[in-house]
Amino acid sequence: ATTHPTFPSVSHVRTVGEGEVWASHARYDYGDGTPWQVIAIQECRDGRIARITEVFGNRFEAAGWRTHLVERI
Repeated sequence: ATTHPTFPSVSHVRTVGEGEVWASHARYDYGDGTPWQVIAIQECRDGRIARITEVFGNRFEAAGWRTHLVERI
């Protein structure tokens, strides 16, 4: 198994949900200047986390054919 040589700094953006399903958005920075966006979905049972599904990605420019769908913020 390959492991990353450093643990990222983590910045919490927000958490939403209710009951037994919650979703959190965070930014991970591994120190190389490329921040990663992370979404984690937490499923709880009996007051404990039963499952976490995480999705990692970093920002990218929209493809030219879909620029009309993008609102720059």
